[in-house]
Amino acid sequence: MRWKIQIEGDEKYLEDLSNIFSALNFDPKIDKAGENYYLEGSIFESSGDAKEVLSKAKTLLTLISTTNFKPERNGETSKISRILYEDKNKKEEFDPDGNFISKQKISLGVINYEYKGSGKIKFSGRANTLATSNLVDSATGSESIRILKYDDKGKIIGGLTTIEEINNYIKDNQNNSGAMQKLKDYLKPHFENIAKYSENFSEEGLTKEISTILTNLSSDLTTLKWIFLYRIYEIIEKKVGGKKKLKSKNWIAPNQVGLFTQNANYYYRHSKHRVFKQGEPPPRIMPLSEAEGLISTLLSKYIESKASEIKNNGGES
Repeated sequence: MRWKIQIEGDEKYLEDLSNIFSALNFDPKIDKAGENYYLEGSIFESSGDAKEVLSKAKTLLTLISTTNFKPERNGETSKISRILYEDKNKKEEFDPDGNFISKQKISLGVINYEYKGSGKIKFSGRANTLATSNLVDSATGSESIRILKYDDKGKIIGGLTTIEEINNYIKDNQNNSGAMQKLKDYLKPHFENIAKYSENFSEEGLTKEISTILTNLSSDLTTLKWIFLYRIYEIIEKKVGGKKKLKSKNWIAPNQVGLFTQNANYYYRHSKHRVFKQGEPPPRIMPLSEAEGLISTLLSKYIESKASEIKNNGGES
């Protein structure tokens, strides 16, 4: 039984991952065949269906791209474009969501093709995109500066935190077996922990939520806007002396204050698994447009009050 997951995306990132996993003999690994990159490894061998493989692969790739193997550059790093399965009797193909596309039956050296579906074979319009949000933009052309940390026995204990740094280390030490072994000793435990976690816990609800959050760091603009709107609200509430005093000013309807904070906390600022007690859901879901208008009004009123203070104190408004 053999599963192969075809991945696409940032060509340089996939090339870097493939080179590192090959140089350090890691499992799972990413190989290039022709123009395509494929993820495969022992963590998928026990999987009985494509949905389970998809869950493991998505968790693995997401965690890899947000730990030591994250890229310095911004933007999308990889996405799952299809899943392939092969054993001695058949070959099967699945779309990016793990849905069956086609099958080839293999018997006595003759391949019989079987297709289930209608019209052309095509991938789902929604690929499983795995995006990361990073702080350094490589468009500046600046190279990584490695500051390695060693213990008293010369073992690497820190300093290689991006894929570019790891690749530069490999290029500098590819003929130094001792240095390469130190790199492997440093990275292998991190990688094996990610692989083991992905193999055993990818189906858990909390893992799926963590994966979704990490995946959407740079793309979930609705959540991001709610968080930033709440920060503005938080600043103003603190400056006026708390929620009770803010409501008493009637800058916005008092019930709107509570509705906004309930929506922000219940739907956007905390885990949907309610790890911490958050009370009952708000009586009404507030649209983002309403929240934006509310905070805009609140901010305008706050600015107006501060300008009025200056004027009343004899300054210029």
